[in-house]
Amino acid sequence: KIEAVPLLFLDLGLAYKWIENRDGLINAVTPLLELHYSLGMRNRDQLQFGQPGSQVFGFETSGRISVLNLTAGASLQMGDSIFVRPAVSIPLSNGAGASYDYEFGVHVNILR
Repeated sequence: KIEAVPLLFLDLGLAYKWIENRDGLINAVTPLLELHYSLGMRNRDQLQFGQPGSQVFGFETSGRISVLNLTAGASLQMGDSIFVRPAVSIPLSNGAGASYDYEFGVHVNILR
């Protein structure tokens, strides 16, 4: 029987409006740093395939899930209505918490 594990999420973000009201292509720059922490509130289930008592294949191990990630990025304002936000995220935890090496993304908002 597989059950969902309740998760606790803690996030901390820091940003500083570095450049604002500037002429040119980029009018404002706001760098940011974020820490994202997730903790399983109880032990997760262990998934096994094979005969009971003999572990032919085990997916993950029992225990608590603990994930810590660091995200760094910036918010770039172009004109009055375009915001571009590139960022990169890297895991700071090991084991199951390090499910990727890094992640890069760009978020674009165009306001009307």
